[in-house]
Amino acid sequence: MNLNKHLVTGGIALLTAFSSVAQEEPKKEKGNFINSMSVGGAVGLSLLHGDVRQYKWAPVTKFNSELGFGGYLHISKQLNPVISLRGQFNFGGANGTRRKADEQVWIYSDANYTAATLNVNFNLTRLFVTKPGSKYSYYLSAGYGLVQFRSAAYTLIGNNLLSQYGYERNTTNPNQLGEKASKTTEAVVPIGFGVNYKLNPNISLFGEISGGMVNSDKLDARIAGGSNDSYSLTSVGMTYSFAKADAVEEWEDPLEAVIEEVEDIKTKVDGLTKDSDGDGVTDLNDKEPNTPAGVSVDGAGRALDVDGDGVPDHQDEEISARGAKVDGSGKELDSDGDGVADSKDMEPNTESGAMVNFQGVTITAKGSAAGGVSAGLPAVYFNLNSATIEFKSYGALADVAKYLKSNDKVKLTVIGHTDASGSKSYNEKLGLRRAQSVIDHLAKVYGVDASRLAASSKGKEEPLAKGKASNINRRVDFMIAE
Repeated sequence: MNLNKHLVTGGIALLTAFSSVAQEEPKKEKGNFINSMSVGGAVGLSLLHGDVRQYKWAPVTKFNSELGFGGYLHISKQLNPVISLRGQFNFGGANGTRRKADEQVWIYSDANYTAATLNVNFNLTRLFVTKPGSKYSYYLSAGYGLVQFRSAAYTLIGNNLLSQYGYERNTTNPNQLGEKASKTTEAVVPIGFGVNYKLNPNISLFGEISGGMVNSDKLDARIAGGSNDSYSLTSVGMTYSFAKADAVEEWEDPLEAVIEEVEDIKTKVDGLTKDSDGDGVTDLNDKEPNTPAGVSVDGAGRALDVDGDGVPDHQDEEISARGAKVDGSGKELDSDGDGVADSKDMEPNTESGAMVNFQGVTITAKGSAAGGVSAGLPAVYFNLNSATIEFKSYGALADVAKYLKSNDKVKLTVIGHTDASGSKSYNEKLGLRRAQSVIDHLAKVYGVDASRLAASSKGKEEPLAKGKASNINRRVDFMIAE
């Protein structure tokens, strides 16, 4: 399976999984709202977290126990396999004891609270994919609500009242509570973590550690420090779901449907992404489904043919001119056999054995003052006072090399020229350096036998132009040696 296939399958699978997890609710009978509802409750031990506390992490159980009784009732609506809303009514007692050796007054506090909250529960087991069908699940909850309480603080020795909230002042006996007054009402933020165990599709047991962060420092009837009070509840409980068995299974194992859909998608993607010849183009779009391994192809899976001669690059022995006629190996046709391809041959019917230049023109000149015959080859030009071959001259040198390889018995005199600036002696040397530079290039780059090339210099003796066109004189010409 190639990378494209992985990306297609993975992308569709992720979209499918997200859609399944984020669905509004499982399939159910139309209008049957109660199918996504559940009720339950829990009881356990509550604990105060405030200023009246002996130890930070452990409760006092002797003399005046800090452990209290608490619990809650709830009604929930499942929104999707991960998220549910829970309306919750909490109740309990929150007791504290403080008997520090360095404090003169040892105290304890009692409080009774009730709270109404709206919580959001997140099912971690369904959110982070685990083994489908597990009876266990884990969840987090958080919410917001209101808590009401009455609280009082006493001396541990003598049981004298120190402070109170939610009671009238006792004018008869200030050391005792007065009549009940309006409860203290504050905001509370509930949080919790629990483990759920499914007995059957409708009944589950759970254990939970939860707490309420109260927006007040009065829960322990003692305002001290800068932090608010809170309470916690360690409880066990039971939940009953009104959903039918098939709906519950869909809540519990939403991934089962996803897995089936992904397998189906995978099968379809296999058909869409199969690439038999491994050229990166799927069989569905491949115009050449049997391309040899390693061959570059275009978007339709066809082997590349950059010169458009009808011969694929991996079988083409040369890059031919656009529109040129070629043989089965991609070489341009040379009908008259003079070594110049038909597309460049200005004399396509040269007689057999005739000597031609790089354009296929027959060389008919006799001798000359240069001691040879003009080869009709392109000149190579140089910059001022330079013997370095410029990139712009590579094309001309390629034509010279092609000519020499097509006429393997020909020897050339390579003649260097200069402009008029400088002394005669210096220019003769510069012309010779230019000629030798051309010979070295032909030998090193094209493998031409250097013995077929002889360096010569005319210096500034045979200029072609004067004045502004003097740059034409800085060149190398080629003559056929006698």
